[in-house]
Parts: sequence; structure tokens; C-alpha cells
Amino acid sequence: MVPKTAKPAFSCQPIHDSIRRPSPKIGPSVEWNDRGRVFEVGSQTCVPVDCYEDVLIVDEFNLDEPTFFQVKYYALGVGNVQIGFKGDDPNGETLELVELRMLNVEELAQARDAALALEANAHKRSEVYATTEPIVAPE
Repeated sequence: MVPKTAKPAFSCQPIHDSIRRPSPKIGPSVEWNDRGRVFEVGSQTCVPVDCYEDVLIVDEFNLDEPTFFQVKYYALGVGNVQIGFKGDDPNGETLELVELRMLNVEELAQARDAALALEANAHKRSEVYATTEPIVAPE
């Protein structure tokens, strides 16, 4: 379940008194048509690491391949714990969380530095990525 204090990643504009449509920021043009939609909230799933409640399930799909979906399971406080599929997906990929490890302060700093270096490199190498706002490291 999404905490009541959570803020949406997009703003909403009223369409009708009882209907609201998300108004996401428009990013740079890209060559893929991937989309996602919430399939279920408050679900349960079990993977080798643990069983989780209040799981968010998202169906991801591509407008160019409308007959199959990746199904992603997100556990609060953990993140993506499982990926499955629906439809006639030729890859039929399934993934499950098999290990959960918390980083200590030093390991977290190293991981953050590596992520920031990758992101800085992406801004140099990709015309599309260069138009996005760079990550700001927490203080």
C-alpha cells in the first residue's frame, strides 16, 4: 500500500468533477514506446528471500508489441522483488529476488559515487540523456 504521506510523481489536472488525468513532465523524444500501468495495489507475493504484503504490481508493455506484458512486483522498503510476464512474450523472462543485503555507510558511499560517475558519463555520451537534469547527490 502506498503510504498516505507519499507524494505523486506527477501533477493532476481535473478533466471532470470525478476524473483526474496525470500531467507528467514531457521529457526528450526517445525511440521506444514502453508504458506501465498499475495492475494491483496491496497484493502479496513470495520469492526466495521472503514473502511480502502490500505489493504494488505494474504491467509494463510496449505499444509496438501490445500482446505481452512484463509484470513487475514492488515491495515497500525493498523495491522490485519479482518480474514475470503475461501474453505471448517470446522471451518469457522471469526474475526473483534471491538475496537482500543492506549496505554499510562506506559501501553505500561507494555505490553512490559509482552511480554518479555512470550518470555523468551518460550526460556526455547521449544527446537525449544530456537534455535531462543531472542527479543531485544527497548531502
